Amino acid sequence: MTNRVFFLGAGASHASEFRLPLMRGFFDEEYLEKYPSLKTLIRKLFSKKSFAEVNMESFITHLEMSLEGFGASWNRPTGALFEAQKEFTSYVVFRLSKPVGSGVCQKHLKLFEKKDEKDTILSLNYDSIVENVLFKLSPKRDNGTMVGETFMERSYGLLSESSFWDGTPASLYQQHQKLGYFISLHGSINWVYCPNEGCHLHGFFFPNMIDHPTYHYLPGDPCQICGSGLELVIVPPTMMKAFKRFPKFGFLWNLAFRKLVEAAELVMIGMSLPDSDYYLKWLIKEAMLNKRDPPQLTIVNPNQDAIERTKALIGVETPRIFSDLDEFITNGLPST
Repeated sequence: MTNRVFFLGAGASHASEFRLPLMRGFFDEEYLEKYPSLKTLIRKLFSKKSFAEVNMESFITHLEMSLEGFGASWNRPTGALFEAQKEFTSYVVFRLSKPVGSGVCQKHLKLFEKKDEKDTILSLNYDSIVENVLFKLSPKRDNGTMVGETFMERSYGLLSESSFWDGTPASLYQQHQKLGYFISLHGSINWVYCPNEGCHLHGFFFPNMIDHPTYHYLPGDPCQICGSGLELVIVPPTMMKAFKRFPKFGFLWNLAFRKLVEAAELVMIGMSLPDSDYYLKWLIKEAMLNKRDPPQLTIVNPNQDAIERTKALIGVETPRIFSDLDEFITNGLPST
């Protein structure tokens, strides 16, 4: 089977019956009544749009840049911004969370049920749809937890901090480097971390283990080492200071780069590749420049402009093109 990388953009989940759109309709005026600071900031920034028209990633990008302030004394963040950030985190969890055991997306299940051990899945989405599907596909013990070293267990293993002192390796074992992983390049509502840079746990990401009854954390839960409130690992497309704030992302993005270089086939599903996502575009372009041969390119997208941007970025003029996920699942996946 061809070594593949599945790259999932926001459009990859629009087809899911369990997905709320990130780009349009994410902000709902009725729901926002419980988040007054967030609602006020959205109204201030996007006064000429309805709440449903506001692009979530445009909002988070502006919010994060305002909080950073660019070090300028004339643009220090206010208390209202911090309160809006706190409410935004709660709102994201509210809108994107699904109770464990409440079912999986059947389209994503069909998409990945024939996935090879060497295939890698890169996602730009914050939700846990793919994780629920991968858990569903994992072999189980009698108690319902995942058996042995499954694809999902390997992927969770990427999030912990490597250290010589506790016996874990400095990097991936050689036998693991050729295997596939699931990597969320912009974070996930399923991950938390300690924001205290002086804390021993600051370098860890803690995933909520889907198959475990107790490993479930909430933003604000106290770090067991320093007591700081845990925060969600969610970053805007601009990746504003993300590699400093979240050191683990350096490893995850490096591994994603390597998988892109190794891939014989690249499947781009629902990728819009906007100009604001310049880190992502750099990652893909740099990987393509380091490949010996161009990959077989598959594009799943109904938008012609997005198709042309993808072709130009990857450098492949004649890709396979499918208008939606249903068509790709039916006609684009290998039969065995």
